[in-house]
Formats: sequence, C-alpha cells, structure tokens
Amino acid sequence: MPFSILPVTCKITGMRLYVVTRRDLSPGTQAVQSCRVLWQFSYEHPDVGHSWFVENNTLDICTVADESELTRLLKMAHTKKIRCATFSDATCGNALMALAFEETTKTRKLLGRLPLTQRPGQK
Repeated sequence: MPFSILPVTCKITGMRLYVVTRRDLSPGTQAVQSCRVLWQFSYEHPDVGHSWFVENNTLDICTVADESELTRLLKMAHTKKIRCATFSDATCGNALMALAFEETTKTRKLLGRLPLTQRPGQK
C-alpha cells in the first residue's frame, strides 16, 4: 500500500506518522528530507515504524517556516515526551531539516494547526 502525503480517512484502523519539514526549502528538498527523517524514525523506533507500515501507512507531511521554528517544535516535543526523530543535513552545515513523530494525542495537539506541505497556493 503506498503512503499518502495528505490526510486520508482509512477503513483500516491504525496509526499515522507525522513529518514536519521547512517551507524555506525547495519542494524537492522538502521531499528528500521528509524521506530521510521517515527512515531515521523507523530506524530509531523500529516497533512504531513496523506497526505503522503494517497497519496503515498514513503519513502527514506538514511544514513550519524555517529551522528556528523546527527547533522550537522539537523542544516542545521533548518537553511533552513525544517520540520523534530528527534529520540534519551535513551538506547544509548540519542544519535541522525535518522531524518525524509518532501519533499520540499529544502529537495531534502539538501539530494540529500546522499546514500540510504544498497545499494549493502555498508559497
């Protein structure tokens, strides 16, 4: 089953994963960094990654304005004890490029108002 970058109501019950990237990156770079952090999350949290892949495969990819907002979001996630993974790119001075989160009630509250990547009209 392929994954979706838009929220989808599935008949299969199961979890979704959330990826957050930066709007100040090109669409292609956002896509690449999203893939990288998803793999990083699956590596760091294999139980969650496996359950996600087998049960549902739903993926929401959201954005924040820039690296400072991504860093702020990461700190909030750590404070709330939400499991997440980070991806920093060595070719870009180890800048923080993307985050991935497990689905929990706390995660939905933290990320619920973020815009999805590349909505029509988004710049």
